[in-house]
Amino acid sequence: MRANSRTECEAERHKIQQAFLDGTSVHATLQALCEMAERNIQESLQASSRAHNLEPEGLAVLAIGGFGRRILFPYSDLDILLLFENGRAEQKLEAVLAELTRTLWDRGFRVSSAARTLDESKQVERENVEFHLSMMDRRFLAGDQTVYQKLEQKVLPRTEKVYRSFLHEELTKLTKRRLAKYGNTIFHLEPNVKDSPGGLRDFHASAWMRQVAGRASEIRGADIVERDLALNAVDFISQVRCFLHYQNGRNDNTLTYELQTIAAEESLGAKDGLKRNAAEWMRIYYRHARTLHHQLQRSLSLQSITAQ
Repeated sequence: MRANSRTECEAERHKIQQAFLDGTSVHATLQALCEMAERNIQESLQASSRAHNLEPEGLAVLAIGGFGRRILFPYSDLDILLLFENGRAEQKLEAVLAELTRTLWDRGFRVSSAARTLDESKQVERENVEFHLSMMDRRFLAGDQTVYQKLEQKVLPRTEKVYRSFLHEELTKLTKRRLAKYGNTIFHLEPNVKDSPGGLRDFHASAWMRQVAGRASEIRGADIVERDLALNAVDFISQVRCFLHYQNGRNDNTLTYELQTIAAEESLGAKDGLKRNAAEWMRIYYRHARTLHHQLQRSLSLQSITAQ
């Protein structure tokens, strides 16, 4: 379907939501939301370019963060990078980009965009480390692919090498600060399934640590069973987060008492379909949270050993 109006976009979102409620997997749900966003970005850039009689030469639109990982939760921000070959291209396409952003907002997307030239991408902003971490999950979406290729082949290999130890250090600080905010424990009565210990951010932080260290993003040093446990945990907690977004109608990732009861009644994420009360269902949640937190703690330990 060509989504060219807010009404059509809302209809497609409703269809995806209903499929999730009817039992479609969380993986398929997040992929569908992601593909919908990609299509709208590509169509909107084409339409904006035609409206101003300008080709998007010198501009590459990149997905970053969760969107870059091909994961988009129902009410998450749409993280994109507007990458320009130089300042002239940025000035030339200013009106096109203004219309692109406005069109996406009009269609119901919560756009979180950043703009950089290739030269600006050679530096890591020390006060904005989170942005550079989100750049680890970048991918090309639309526009001038040669600009993206220059970023990948000429700019980032050197930048990532120069700033590797700094990103190592800052990622560790950010991670420990986040964990401390939640008391360094997975056992919260109403956990934040994204940010608290054992949440999805633990899994992402582990992957970033391996990438920053120059290791593959796959789990290394773990056997097949442990790897499968981690992936199952991500699947379960992702399903919970998707459920929370739909229940709350916003980007709220707190698993409240009330929603624990509803999740238990629906056997959310429990593939055996057995009926459980909230306390029994939360034991499943904590088991998965413990898996992800253990993986992160091991990554932090490897960081410490490497630094010595």
